[in-house]
Amino acid sequence: MRAIQVKADEHLFNHGQLAHENHPISKSTACQKLEDDTLKRKASFVYNLNAVPLFTSINLRGSYLSLCVVIPAFNEEMSIGQVVRGIGQLDLQCEVVVVDDNSSDRTRQEAQRHGAVVLSLCDRLGPWGATQTGFRYAATQGFDKIITMDADGQHLPTMLNRLLESHAKSNANVVVGSAPSRGSQLKLFAWRLLKWASGLGVDDPTSGFRLYDKQATQLFACYKASCLKYQDVGVLALALENGLSLAEVEVDMKARVNGSSRIFGSWLGIIYYMAHALLLGFSKRPRKRHLISSTGAPVK
Repeated sequence: MRAIQVKADEHLFNHGQLAHENHPISKSTACQKLEDDTLKRKASFVYNLNAVPLFTSINLRGSYLSLCVVIPAFNEEMSIGQVVRGIGQLDLQCEVVVVDDNSSDRTRQEAQRHGAVVLSLCDRLGPWGATQTGFRYAATQGFDKIITMDADGQHLPTMLNRLLESHAKSNANVVVGSAPSRGSQLKLFAWRLLKWASGLGVDDPTSGFRLYDKQATQLFACYKASCLKYQDVGVLALALENGLSLAEVEVDMKARVNGSSRIFGSWLGIIYYMAHALLLGFSKRPRKRHLISSTGAPVK
């Protein structure tokens, strides 16, 4: 069981170094192993898409894995263990990374107890900030794909294979796992409004159950994506703006184990979120869609 203490304002980066509980890497030790220019190139990669990526500088895993499952979590001690355990029961060669968004409960301890790598933020960054921390970790560790999922139990580990299968068929850069049937009438109306405003063609633009390939991981790890607030319309719009393709596949979801939605938990939150998302959707509306069906055929 491993834990990584992250200084939030540096987003995992201190001249390319990570401090690991079981494998502590001090600045002097890292510099003995790596040349200064290598460290600089590694750190700059995350903020510059044109930089040459170096993924093998500091490998905390000790072995190669192609898939990373990133789970942002804030006060999810009641459900995070069940989610991590469910992923571990699958026949998937993956690393589970829980980004603890400065929780005040035992989220970190529960995630560690069930075998996850934990990135502990010392300040709360919010839903997207925590998720992007996972992107940056995955980028520096050289994963081919990452899957993001919620810590509240809504996203079923058994649906991970459905995202992987859709990606294999469509070869899309981003695959969105959607479950329109889970939505209330209010949510369905909001999703239709966001779909119309953004022009994305995705039925469930607020779903955080997604697969990203290496190209998409590089994009969302960079500074361009740091101004986003949620993993929703803005993320998908940024993907299309940079020439990435999208696919959507239907998945099963269930009610959250604990707590309430950060977005739809109150009327004030709903009003703020819809105003934010609609404005972002209109301003970033793509001229041309790059949406691919789960079978691999382009969607017109």
